[in-house]
Amino acid sequence: MLVRLHWCVAAAAVLLLLPSLFALTSLWGHAGELQRRLAACQASLAEREAALAAERQVRDAEGATCDARIGDWAGRTANLTAAVAGVAERLEAQTRAMTRVSAALEEAEKGPAAGAAGGLRVFRSNAPPTELYEQLSAAQNPADCNERPLYRCQLVECLGFGYQMHQVTRCLLEALYQNVTVVLWPNRLCGYGSQCNNNWTCFFEPLSTCEAAIAAGAFEHGDTIPLMPKTLPESWLPPGVSELGLENPGAFVVGTALKYALRPNERVRELLSNKVRPVDMAVHVRRTDKLIGEGWKHELEQYMQALDRVVHPRWNFHSAYGRSYQRSVYVATDEPEVWAELARYPQYKTRHGDGASLPRYSQAGLESLLVELFTMATADYFVGTFSSQLSRMVYELLHTRYLDAYNRAFSLDDPWYAVQYKMNFPDQKPVILK
Repeated sequence: MLVRLHWCVAAAAVLLLLPSLFALTSLWGHAGELQRRLAACQASLAEREAALAAERQVRDAEGATCDARIGDWAGRTANLTAAVAGVAERLEAQTRAMTRVSAALEEAEKGPAAGAAGGLRVFRSNAPPTELYEQLSAAQNPADCNERPLYRCQLVECLGFGYQMHQVTRCLLEALYQNVTVVLWPNRLCGYGSQCNNNWTCFFEPLSTCEAAIAAGAFEHGDTIPLMPKTLPESWLPPGVSELGLENPGAFVVGTALKYALRPNERVRELLSNKVRPVDMAVHVRRTDKLIGEGWKHELEQYMQALDRVVHPRWNFHSAYGRSYQRSVYVATDEPEVWAELARYPQYKTRHGDGASLPRYSQAGLESLLVELFTMATADYFVGTFSSQLSRMVYELLHTRYLDAYNRAFSLDDPWYAVQYKMNFPDQKPVILK
């Protein structure tokens, strides 16, 4: 009886616990589902965090790129500001130069020469001192070539005539600085004057009397003469030049060496004597191959407007057309089309050279170029483009006539420079007109 009672109690307890067991089993299943969902949420959250991190990296990279661009534009803006300031300074200097020219013209027009048929010769002056020229001549023509250190200048780049002449000029100044003598050996131009075997002496006097001694075999070192080294200091000026107080001492130094290099031989000297006639003003219009990736085209009108500014600085452009200025203007160009445009300026007495109609590298072409160069160098005033070697040569030669020719020229593009000589004259003033 007692055993049966225990079984009944146990059965009743089991019956009472069954719902709890079923509930516990259900809760366990729900807990597993919740764990699975939690794991899925955690995985999704991790993916979202990774996506956000990647997006943050992209944005950081874009921000760094923007910062770099901002820094680059800031640098460009600073450079542009400096360039604008430089242009303003050059324009101010040019304005001061133009004021001096205008004052000289006003004084000349008040004098007895005003209205003369030949035009005003307001800038004519005596030749400048020749101490520097004499120094060059003495260095290049020693009494005994065997007792003098010799170096060789060689034209190996067949570029334009102006480039070659500036290379020879650099050699002369190097020789003067080092107190040696320089010879042009081989004694020939590069490309010019094939009819006379490109010989330098077909057009010019030898750079040195030692060249004749070398050609005759009298010089004991023969062809072992070393090339002229480039040792010229950037701020070097020959003795006595700084005391002259020039606005542009560099152009005077280069012009004097150029004048020595361009001494014509007897045949060319007679040619120049017959064809070179002084002019009041000169213009050099450089085009053709210069416009291929190197220079800008400037219309003839721009050159003539620059002359108008000098002749009558108070007049607006072309307001005086139809009147006669009685000024002679010589126009040198490598573009024959320019000649026909001269008829549009009857207020000036214009004439031009014939170099544009001749083969550039022929003997006749170079002789015509020399006529144009020396004619422009007789002018009281010159307008050109200093990106051109020939225009710079005219400006440099003007300094050998007037000593200080800073305000006797306008350049429509670059200021004057002498990069071939490794010179940087600290007191050099740019000559530029925009």
